[in-house]
Amino acid sequence: MRVAACVVGHVRTMLISPVMTLLHTIPNLTSNGVIFNDAQAFNAHPHMTCDTPQLPPHFEVYERSNCKTYLNATGHTICNSDIAWLQHAWIQHCFRRFDSQHEVYLRLRPDLFVLPTLSPFHLVANQISSFMLTGIKWDAPQSDMLFALNTLGLATYLKSPLPTGCCSDYHRWHGLRVVQGMSVCLIRNVQTIQCWMPDVTNIARSYAMHVQKLPCHSRISCNSKNPTSCRHCIHIKNTQPCRL
Repeated sequence: MRVAACVVGHVRTMLISPVMTLLHTIPNLTSNGVIFNDAQAFNAHPHMTCDTPQLPPHFEVYERSNCKTYLNATGHTICNSDIAWLQHAWIQHCFRRFDSQHEVYLRLRPDLFVLPTLSPFHLVANQISSFMLTGIKWDAPQSDMLFALNTLGLATYLKSPLPTGCCSDYHRWHGLRVVQGMSVCLIRNVQTIQCWMPDVTNIARSYAMHVQKLPCHSRISCNSKNPTSCRHCIHIKNTQPCRL
C-alpha cells in the first residue's frame, strides 16, 4: 500500500516535528508540503514555542497564503480570497503533484499530533466507493485538519466545488462518504494540545512522551480541563524554560 501525504498550512506554533516524525513511521509513504511561514504572524502568535521545524527541501514554502501567492505558484487564473476556499485550493494543488500510483492520499496540518497507527489507511484503501476518513471532531460532520482519501475519493474531492466560510468542517462533500475515525489534536503550544474527542487518555500520554524529547522537557500536569466535556485541552507543565 502506497500512501501520499500532503502537509499544508501555517507553522504559527513552529511545532511541525510531530507531523514529520509521524510521516517517517509510515511505510511506502511519499510526502509533499505547502508551508506558510509568515514571520509577522508567527512573532505575534501567543503559542510560539522553542521547537524549530525541519522541513524537507522539496516542500513549497511561502510567506503568506493569499491569491497573489496562489496564482503565481499554480499558474491558475481563478482564486477566491475566502479562507476555506484557499485552504482546500492549496491542498488540491499539493495532491496534484503526486502520480496516480497511490492507494491512500493523506492531508495533515503542520501543527497536529496524531496517534501513529496504520489500520485507518488499510480501511481507506479497501473501500470500493469514494471515501474520506477524517479526524475525530465531535462538533462537526468531519475534521479538515486531518483526512485520508482512497483513489476514487481523491478524484471526487479534486472535482468538487471548494467550500467557503470560516470552517470547512461543516462543508458537505457531494459524492464522498465521510467517516470520522482518526485520533488527532491541535498543538496549541508545547504545553497544550486541543482535542475534540471524548477520550484523550492515550493521545495525551503519547504527546507527553514526544514532548520529553524536545529541547523543552515537560511533563503532564493534568489529564483534561473538564473530564465531562468532549472538548479537551491537555496541559503540559514545563520543567525548564523555553528559549528560541
